[in-house]
Formats: sequence, structure tokens, C-alpha cells
Amino acid sequence: MTRLFKNKKLIIIAIILLVAIIGGICTIMFLPNKKDNKNSNVSNVEEKDNNSEVNKEDEQVPEIKQEDIEKNEDEETAKTDSKNKNTATSKNNNSSSSNKTTSKKTNTTKDESTNKYDNAVSYDIVYEEEDRKPYKYGIEQFTKITYMIYKFADGTTEKVESDRETNYDVTTFNATANDMKAEAQSVINSNQSIYNEVFSLINNLRTNADMEPLTLDSNLTLAATIRAIEMMYAVSFDHTRPTKKPYYTVLDELNIAHDSVVVENIEMQYSNAQNLVNSMQPTTIEYKNVTTEKLKKIGIGMFKKNNEIYWVQILTK
Repeated sequence: MTRLFKNKKLIIIAIILLVAIIGGICTIMFLPNKKDNKNSNVSNVEEKDNNSEVNKEDEQVPEIKQEDIEKNEDEETAKTDSKNKNTATSKNNNSSSSNKTTSKKTNTTKDESTNKYDNAVSYDIVYEEEDRKPYKYGIEQFTKITYMIYKFADGTTEKVESDRETNYDVTTFNATANDMKAEAQSVINSNQSIYNEVFSLINNLRTNADMEPLTLDSNLTLAATIRAIEMMYAVSFDHTRPTKKPYYTVLDELNIAHDSVVVENIEMQYSNAQNLVNSMQPTTIEYKNVTTEKLKKIGIGMFKKNNEIYWVQILTK
């Protein structure tokens, strides 16, 4: 009986040991799987996070369509062409500016071929004349023509008329006082009231200076008017006449007696008698001439042409 009990006790111990051994073996066997599952779970989380980032990026980046790519390529091509065109235009303009021989502006006639001239690499301006003929008092009239000579990149040139105007060669002026006498008399008749006003205002200057008034002389007035006419036609504002003679020789040509004292005032562009005499201030030579006490006679001349006015006063004893 005792022996049987002991055997039963041993059997229980053996069973417990066996269970422990089996449990240890199972633990060893299943631990790697658990670790693998844990690693697998971590990997899945990382993969999930990565997939989430990829999905997030996918949401931010729009889908690029083929037609959008082609449109962008066309736009870039257009921008490149535009840039090249602007660069070429700037280069041509710089070349044109450096090759121009003159900067004078000319109103070129615009026609259907204007664009062709815009493409010229340079241009020159030349002047020619035609239809030269006698005008008046030895002066010659002619037509002055302005031409643009355009030069193109292929080496060709083209001559285009841009302006045409009537001009006068005054260097050939050769009139005498007697040649201008008829026109001067007509001018005097037209200007008589103006001459009288100038005469009155000048005498006011003398009166204010306690001097005797001047006498208006018709012969001196003829001479003064001729001087205004010849200066206007010859474009010569000078005490020397256009024929290179002294101013007082006009009296000799008209057979007007005079002594050695002959004084001449010349002025231009005063619009009326008042403005003219107002310019004769005490510090000016014109004032001193009209207020010279020994001078007693005066002739007054004025000639207006093409919006220009010449004034003359001749004084003698």
C-alpha cells in the first residue's frame, strides 16, 4: 500500500515535470511568431504611414494632362519667339541709329510701302533743286526738294521724295534804290498812318529831353522805306547794304542832298509804332540818335513780309 502511494506520487511529479517541459517547449516555439507578428505590426504601421504620405502627396499634386503639357510647350515657344523678335528689333534699331548720317526729322510721305522703309538699315538725307528762275531784284527762285535715300540689308537703295518747298537765292540780289523806288512808294502810301504815329512818338522823346521837334522829310522817308525793303528781300539786317555799300549811299542813288552827318536806326519784329518807340530807352544808341540835337530831319520806313517787320529811321541835319 505504501509502495503504491509512493509510485502514485512519483507519477504526479513526473506529470508536472512533463507539463512544465512541454510548456517551456511551447513557449520557445511560439515566442518567435509573436515577435514576428509584433514586427509585422510595426511594419504595417510604417507602411500605412508611408501610404498615407503618398496619398497626401497625391492629393496635393494635380493630375497633369497631355493637352496641358502641349499648351505649356506652345506658350514657351511663343515667349521664345517674342524674345528673339524683340532682340532682333533692338539690334536693328541700334544699327540704324548708328548708321544715320543726320538726325534731321523729315515728314516722309506715308503710303502702302511704309513698312518697307521701316526695315531699312540706315538712311541719308539729300537736297536737290529744280526750276531755278529770276524772281525779283536779281534774286532767283527755285524749288528745293528733300530726298530720303534708304539703304537695305541686301545692299539695295531707294530714293524717296519727302519734302518740296519754294526757296530763294538772295546772294544774287543786285537792285539799286531806283529799282525799288516804285514798290517803296506803294508801301509809303499804305503805311502813312503808321509813319505819322512813329514820328509823333519820337518827337515826344525829344520834347521830354527839352529839344526842338524833328521834321518829317518825304525824301528821307523814301530812302528809309527802300532800306527796309532791300533788307527784307536780301535777308540782311545790317547797316551795310546787300550790295556791300554803306547805308547812306541810298541817298546818293536817289540824288538826295546831304552833308557828312547821316544817321540810321534799324529795328525788326516790333509789331507796332508804340512798341518800337518804347524800345528806345535812354541807354540805347537808337534813343541817342533820335535825340541828337543837331539832327533836324527824319525819314521813317517800315516793310512787312511773311510775318516779319523791318523798321528804319534816317536822320540828317
